[in-house]
Amino acid sequence: MIALEPPGNVARDLALYRRELFARLGEGSALAFPEIVPLAFASDAGRLSALALADCWKGIEGSFRATEPQISRGILYLAMEGPLSALSSRAFEASLAMGKHFSIESPLETGIGIFLCRPADPSLALAEAARIGPPRAGFRDCSLILLGLRLGAEPFAAATWRVLARAKRRTGLI
Repeated sequence: MIALEPPGNVARDLALYRRELFARLGEGSALAFPEIVPLAFASDAGRLSALALADCWKGIEGSFRATEPQISRGILYLAMEGPLSALSSRAFEASLAMGKHFSIESPLETGIGIFLCRPADPSLALAEAARIGPPRAGFRDCSLILLGLRLGAEPFAAATWRVLARAKRRTGLI
């Protein structure tokens, strides 16, 4: 999976928010994935280089900001604003150029926001997520990462991952 990784301080706030959801809802899926925004998925285990990931940042302007919890296909996400669709398209194009066959077929949707959990009762989860109040998460500094995922028969209960490549976004003076 190619994903957008927020900076550490934002990721920490997002992790605390997800842990509070876990405590209130008892949904183990809230701990299934890291604090990332999925952008593209692959069926093969091929690798993209950090350089290919870095090229995805070319021409991408603007910052990212968490908005509000939302349900999509029965899954709770913290929606994000920013150039996600352009970045997702770039990630897909980079994967094709490297001969990888990335697609959006996955347990998670791409380009929406941060996965929070797959709740048994989506309306209850949405209400609790709003009640807790999402963290103020706005950032320009971030990274694109290539995650190697291993999903079990139930991907929201048995997922493991590791970072295979990372490309930081250059936002300051070079």
